[in-house]
Amino acid sequence: MRINLGCGSDRRDGYVNIDAFTPDSDLRSDLCALSVATDSVEEIYCAHVLEHLSETDVTAALREMRRVLSNDHGKAVLLVPDFAWCLENWLKLPESQKWGWAIDTIFGNQNHAGETHRTGFTQERLQRLLSRTGFEHIETTTVFTHGMRSIQAVARPGRNRRRIEIPKRAVNK
Repeated sequence: MRINLGCGSDRRDGYVNIDAFTPDSDLRSDLCALSVATDSVEEIYCAHVLEHLSETDVTAALREMRRVLSNDHGKAVLLVPDFAWCLENWLKLPESQKWGWAIDTIFGNQNHAGETHRTGFTQERLQRLLSRTGFEHIETTTVFTHGMRSIQAVARPGRNRRRIEIPKRAVNK
């Protein structure tokens, strides 16, 4: 089975298209609690979705992806905005061009529920999160997609399925 997580309107042939917000998706499911059997998925495609989750939910979603991926042949293909590029692009634009698509690349277009960007990624951060949640053989590149420079990661599940704990973030009081 191949799954397209957070599909929105990007329904892909040959995939089970999964989205929590899209009524006509094949399966409505939360990325942090997929209604998919363990070790049953050959490929996960997840494009421009993770930035819409909180930091805690990104980790939970990656753990869930790792859970459903086949140990033998599974791979995850993830695309996220390159946060550094989005910021640099916004900063260099004249004031008259900052308040449309350029600001949306940072904060999301916010037209519907779930479309707000809640976190950002660099190649290093995405690699670290994937590694900490049980992925190995992680390759990242930059590509231009969705009107911006994006980070593409291709990752395969590690052999060890043990629960991996992520250190909690410091809280300012």
